[in-house]
Amino acid sequence: MVKMRLAVRDDLKLVFDFFKNLTLFHLEGFKGVMKLRPYSEERTAKKLDTFLNNGDQAGILIAEENNEVLGVLGFYIESYGELANFDYDQYMEIDRIIVKDGMRGAGIGEKLIEEAEKLALSKGVHRMQLELAIFNEKAEKFYERLGYKCYIRTFAKDI
Repeated sequence: MVKMRLAVRDDLKLVFDFFKNLTLFHLEGFKGVMKLRPYSEERTAKKLDTFLNNGDQAGILIAEENNEVLGVLGFYIESYGELANFDYDQYMEIDRIIVKDGMRGAGIGEKLIEEAEKLALSKGVHRMQLELAIFNEKAEKFYERLGYKCYIRTFAKDI
């Protein structure tokens, strides 16, 4: 049975490769679209550190079965600010979600999202959002199936 839990500092080695693999996937997908720095384990470690050192405003959810990590989801809670026109004070940003190769399509990602939504509600947060790389069409269909809607697109230009 798949169990969900929040990561603790001792889990860094367990989740590091998940975050590394997603970063490498993004670097490959963005080739020719934007200027990229080479992969850095130090930057990945710093990213993980931001999830684990921001109290209850950020974290990493772990999906595991029989002490094996099947997927991870990094999140943080942000404020829209007082000038925003949204009817929400805060939102939970899904910053990273990675499911182990061979486990995609087995419901792990959906369970991670459901757990993140429950966690958000427990903190009084009623809005979820995420950014998605334009080349990740499988993930787009996944989020749409879960009720997520695209409401903004970001344009960028290197100058």
